[in-house]
Amino acid sequence: MTQLQLDIPDEAAAWLEQQAQTLNLSVSKYVAQLIQQDRKTEKTETESGSRHQVKTDRALEKENGWPEGYFDLLGSGKDDPIERPNQWEHPLKEISL
Repeated sequence: MTQLQLDIPDEAAAWLEQQAQTLNLSVSKYVAQLIQQDRKTEKTETESGSRHQVKTDRALEKENGWPEGYFDLLGSGKDDPIERPNQWEHPLKEISL
């Protein structure tokens, strides 16, 4: 399963946590359910000829108070894609107190 990291406004995160808690779900499972529901709705709308519009990055920036050009930074790093190096086990050392 893929893991995602999202940067969202604090009030949106609080809302997600509250909704998930109300349904006795983790935030991760709640967001996964929202995505599945949206995909089903999108498929139905596409089949019926009615498609919902996705907001542009600029519209999201204005609407959510993110700084201008925020989305332009995503994927712009010289190291992109960032790869996690192999992890190795560190031997535990005994510490005497």
